[in-house]
Amino acid sequence: MVSRKPSASPATGYNKVHVKEQKDVVARAFDKPREAVASEAIEEATATAKKQD
Repeated sequence: MVSRKPSASPATGYNKVHVKEQKDVVARAFDKPREAVASEAIEEATATAKKQD
């Protein structure tokens, strides 16, 4: 099973930590190195979310 560490909150509160955790989860799920995970897609989603705030 691939998941984040148990936490009282689903979010860390820090974007950089979220992106790192997300890359780790996706990399483990697809059995790839973290560097091979689509950084551009994650960064685009982050930028879109920031614009909506």
